[in-house]
Amino acid sequence: YLYDKRHVQQVERLAMLIFDKIAKNYGMGDRERMLLRAACLLHDIGKFVSMRSHSKHTYQLIRSTDIIGFSDEDKLIIALTAYYHANTLINNTNPDAPPLDKKLTPVVAKLAAILRLADALDSSHRQKINKISVHLQNDELSIICNTTNDCSFEEWSFEHRRNLFEEVIGIKSTIKIRRQV
Repeated sequence: YLYDKRHVQQVERLAMLIFDKIAKNYGMGDRERMLLRAACLLHDIGKFVSMRSHSKHTYQLIRSTDIIGFSDEDKLIIALTAYYHANTLINNTNPDAPPLDKKLTPVVAKLAAILRLADALDSSHRQKINKISVHLQNDELSIICNTTNDCSFEEWSFEHRRNLFEEVIGIKSTIKIRRQV
């Protein structure tokens, strides 16, 4: 699907760091980690079809593809996670949005929230963040990013995408950019 391999790898790396920090406390395990990894790897494949509404096309591609090792429910969770990383999940009134079974809503919401944060941290698709540390203390997830680049766009994107994470997971998320010279 001519996807941006470096972006996908960066998003996967960042998402796994966030997931590993919060998973145990928020009811997620190995299965959810595997589903999140798949969603990270596939979250932008719809751009092959069209840049406009790429998440809708991503959803459709994942749902219509046989992926060895994943059940139909797994593929549905992966597709919904990829779709909702870029779309409104809570109170979605879009008639074209894929149906979200109430049974799957908690896991899709958690995974989409993590994917959305990780994707925000590479919004420019330029892998500007060299080193990252993630800390969970009390009710706050702190993400400290070390970089030699200007990460203003990633910082802005994070600030505008963190609301789903905070609503779903129920903890505040903060970012601190440490620019190294």
